[in-house]
Amino acid sequence: RHVCGQCLRGRRTDDCEYMDKHTRSRAEMLEEDISRIESRIYELEHPAEATGESVLLHHLYKQPRRRANMPRIKIVDLPELACVIDAFLPYTSDWGFFLDPARFRQDALLPLPIGHHSRPTPALLTAVYLIGIVLSDSPTFRMHENIFLLRALSSLSGSLSGLDPLKTVHALQTEILLSNYLYASGRLLEGRYHTTAAVSLAVSRPQLKNEAVTATLWPDAHTTESLDACWMTIILDKSWSIALAMHPNLDADGCSGMIELPWPRYDCPYHLRFDPIHQLSTPQSHSTVARFLEGTEISIGAASAKTLLAKATILWQRVNNLIVGWKPDVDSEESSRFSIAFDTLDLRIHDFQDKLTIAPAPNSRALVVGHSIAHAAVIQLHGTFAQATPKSKQKCLAAAKSILVLIDGTDLRDSVFINPVMGTIWVAACEVAVDEITVLRASRSRPAGVPTAAKAALAGLFARAVEAMRRFESSPLMSACCVVLAAI
Repeated sequence: RHVCGQCLRGRRTDDCEYMDKHTRSRAEMLEEDISRIESRIYELEHPAEATGESVLLHHLYKQPRRRANMPRIKIVDLPELACVIDAFLPYTSDWGFFLDPARFRQDALLPLPIGHHSRPTPALLTAVYLIGIVLSDSPTFRMHENIFLLRALSSLSGSLSGLDPLKTVHALQTEILLSNYLYASGRLLEGRYHTTAAVSLAVSRPQLKNEAVTATLWPDAHTTESLDACWMTIILDKSWSIALAMHPNLDADGCSGMIELPWPRYDCPYHLRFDPIHQLSTPQSHSTVARFLEGTEISIGAASAKTLLAKATILWQRVNNLIVGWKPDVDSEESSRFSIAFDTLDLRIHDFQDKLTIAPAPNSRALVVGHSIAHAAVIQLHGTFAQATPKSKQKCLAAAKSILVLIDGTDLRDSVFINPVMGTIWVAACEVAVDEITVLRASRSRPAGVPTAAKAALAGLFARAVEAMRRFESSPLMSACCVVLAAI
């Protein structure tokens, strides 16, 4: 078949969708199959609307329809799509899903046409279907992945039409889901684009922040979803700006006015999440992030996994900002300021990790990610000075070991996916471990047996952790990280 020059040069002939009047692309043929199945199911579900047997006519000489004119989804749902949603829901924390899962499932499966105001927006539904397909082990589902990606992207443009404020929340959720999907697929620049779109949407809609603030005093499902939406946007932007070595879209303190928002406190049903008396007991005269970084925060009760993730990400971003701006050849005044900032962050991370040890053991992927990011902040803070400073080397190695122990010691056997930012963290931890193994192999100055025993223990932990990471190789990004680890 014909292939365009750009795909030929890029050696992607299988993906080329060049069309002439004699051939059609694979995407078009799949779209036609889906449209035909949808139409038939609609007829079966709505027999009263059928006046006779349906006959589909095809114009013999008409050019094939291009992707821009994608067929509309006419049905309530393909029967299998309930299974696709159920495949997605156990992994909501890994994809940045901040809506109430139970309510989302209920609304998504209402017997109403797609686009009805009582159901999630078409873009959000399609994005969830897309991710459910990725998480599914069904080859039949997986063959439609590209079609649902195209539909999710094409539906985004109409996500904000009309005056319904819920559409803003759903549009933001869609952007976050697509960002993580693209990151996990190894399409990093496209992921960054949708992250920027999510940030722009969150910052440009004052109503979103106002609803999030309202959740402190008059909580309901919608306002608490708005609060979580703001924090998920902050977490997404900050964590991936570090992973990609780029400047975050949000300022250093948080999110252009969103830093006054309270933390999301509980992992429980949304209508039970906030206690107004509890919230009022925390002073609101200073920003949430500033109180946390200054160590003046008043904590009451156990923090949620989302709060731990948010705090760890903020610390990681602060460390990144400090280390990226560090220069060895500065004057004494600048060096003194750096040392103060370094020691302050080191202390704040230490205090934060002390509270993590009091919290329940990380028995979920969400907690594994939060703990791992906190350890990654230590590696980044001390890694630059590990060669010259024994204390920094010790802290760096201890943090790397903690990450490997988390991977090895947490039961993730039934998991098929984890937050894709973990790929960056795992590679950083493994690099530190391999450097130490190399040093122990070369060591001859210590008493006999000590380097050998330490090397064997660390090498064993490293091997088990890498084996655990391979469970997530179905993600192209994680697969690439495993290739990097194999080459270390």
